[in-house]
Formats: sequence, structure tokens, C-alpha cells
Amino acid sequence: MERQYIVFTSEYGSGARLIARKLAETLNIPFYGEEDLLIETAKYLEIDTQVLHNFDQYGEVAEIDTEKIIDGYKAVILNIVRKGPCILMERGADYILRDVCSFLNVYVYAPNITKKIERAVKIAGQSEENAKAFIQQQEQSRAAFYQQYTDITRAELSEYDLCINSDTFTGSALDMSICVDIIKSALQ
Repeated sequence: MERQYIVFTSEYGSGARLIARKLAETLNIPFYGEEDLLIETAKYLEIDTQVLHNFDQYGEVAEIDTEKIIDGYKAVILNIVRKGPCILMERGADYILRDVCSFLNVYVYAPNITKKIERAVKIAGQSEENAKAFIQQQEQSRAAFYQQYTDITRAELSEYDLCINSDTFTGSALDMSICVDIIKSALQ
């Protein structure tokens, strides 16, 4: 494995978290998902995780300065990378690591809304009635965060080393083994 770090950015409901977890298991390296990074950042900043959840939802919070939150995420991500090979999910990790280390920058998308809804229901516990609106809200929130703090348009395909349409390379909505194999091949 030439590149020791892999960063995932994705559309909500694309199955990227499933892919990243399976890849981490296969490569025997740690996986840090969005929630893991949020928890570690809350510890680092010595604040309640709910403050960061509110920040995710509303874009700002009264309890702490926005720049401190961003700096917290950056410090946590850099500390994780110093520990060795890993897979990171979202939180602007691709932007933070841009000038720090060589990493495979992966974008996972899924144009089939039916499969996204199925994943949101089965994995995130969303109701079928609310899943589509929830997916759209998550996408808007992710895009706004990324644009505001990186000055880069999220999902700009030229920013990534590898873009995978998870709808094309899955046996079912939850079977991501082909996607994992594609990413493993890209690492060699």
C-alpha cells in the first residue's frame, strides 16, 4: 500500500461509511468516521458533543467560537494522522491534509435516490417518509460547511483521486465489496 491514508467524502446515503469501514477491516487500519471525529474534537475542546452536533445542524453555536471548532477538528485530524495509517471520513480531512501527507482522496456518490433512501432507513434508522428530506438536508449541510471553511466546492470531481458511483458497483444497497476492491486496486 503506497498511500497510507485514505480520506472519504461522500453524498449522504451513498454507502461510503460502509465502504470505508470494510476497507479499514480489510487493510487492518483504523477508521475514523464523522461521529468519531466529532467525539474526539469535543474532548479536545472540552465541550459537550451536543454543541458540535448543533454546529453541524445550524452552522454556528453560541457556546464556542466557530474558528475554535474548525481549529479543533484540524488538530484532532492531524493528531490521528501522526499515529499512522488510517481512513478518515468527512470533516474537511481532505482539505486539512492537503499539504501534510500523501493520501488517496475518494469521493463516493449515488445517483439512485431509492437506494439512498434504503440505506438511510436501514443504516441511519430514518423512516421512509422522512428519508428523502433528511438526505437533502444532510447534503445541503455538508456542502455549506465545506464551502464555508475550504473555499472549495464540495463534490467538484476534479478535487478527488477516485470517484465511485456506489450504485453501479454494488450487488445490493448494502453490499459494498466491489467498491472496496476498486479502492484497494487504486492504492497499489
